[in-house]
Amino acid sequence: TTSPRAKETARAFARKIGRLIVEAGPGAKGIGAQLTDALHAAADLAVIEGAGIAQVDDVLRDWGLSLGSFAWRDAQGLERALRDKEAGEVDARLAEAGRTGRSVGRGFYSYARRGAPGAEDPQVVQLIETIRAERGIRPKTPKEVDIRLASVAAMAGAGAQMLLDGTAARPSDIDMVAVHGLGFARRTGGVMVAADLIGLERVRDILQRLSVRELRIAPPAPIFDDLIRAKKTFADLDA
Repeated sequence: TTSPRAKETARAFARKIGRLIVEAGPGAKGIGAQLTDALHAAADLAVIEGAGIAQVDDVLRDWGLSLGSFAWRDAQGLERALRDKEAGEVDARLAEAGRTGRSVGRGFYSYARRGAPGAEDPQVVQLIETIRAERGIRPKTPKEVDIRLASVAAMAGAGAQMLLDGTAARPSDIDMVAVHGLGFARRTGGVMVAADLIGLERVRDILQRLSVRELRIAPPAPIFDDLIRAKKTFADLDA
């Protein structure tokens, strides 16, 4: 219900203080929160199926995300998992055990002192092994490229759903949030650009497989099939 004049005033003010504005539709979670939820879900799935916590973070850092997924959550604090069921089982179990992140010296990693880098902790490794056993999963060490593809697919899937439900108006807005709001390296172009480069048919198929194995990752939105049939990309939606 904000008037066009008020919006333009806000945009002009933002430009003067060096900020960017992205319009988002109404909803419980914004663009950034939905992207990060998808990223963390993909990272958790990779670890539960056999990857190492540091391995996943290294892959994501190499792709341009400065803290990866697990170190990022440690920096933010895992207290959210105690009140938000969508945060994930691993987060919840760590938080219940008092491992709420960097601020207390223990989360996904252990921190010897304030400011020190995190180190993988045998207790967390044991927790992951327990969850695998409960789910009947026989771990396999994934290739780094598969970890990267799964992460991109999960986030692009969340982005496609946001385009469908009106949370985001255009793919470039999602990429703007990814790069300028979440810290993805500019060279990545953002998650929707990455999905276009990988190929939407491939991303859709990866997303379909992920959604079967992890309930926090939704099946591909119909927009994937629409774009594939029309031989279009997310970039075409911006045009």
